[in-house]
Amino acid sequence: MTCRLFEDGEWTENALRAHNEMIVASANIVNLLESIKGPIDLQDLHYVLTSAIGTFIAELSITRRLSAPSTPPRANIYNLPRLSKPLSLTNSRTDTTNIKDEHEYAWEKVGFSLPTPLNT
Repeated sequence: MTCRLFEDGEWTENALRAHNEMIVASANIVNLLESIKGPIDLQDLHYVLTSAIGTFIAELSITRRLSAPSTPPRANIYNLPRLSKPLSLTNSRTDTTNIKDEHEYAWEKVGFSLPTPLNT
């Protein structure tokens, strides 16, 4: 049986702390992005964050339904390019000249496809 984050329609301590954890993680992402590019479009940020969470939850849900309810997230997701380290250090591909191509290559390497923004 899984551990519920809400009991009788109320937030548990773990739910509140997880919520706070996501707020802090989001603030860190904003700080990293804005240190690189300046102020960011909040609609774009909303799309990126909700898309990332949705992708993660969907993949984990499928994995757990096909194996066991306690299966952890795939370890190779930690190999995805992140803001906190240069993209060129995240994989060994040397023929990449475009950052977007390098990012998509890393996503393919871990078995994901990069979502397409709605308003491009």
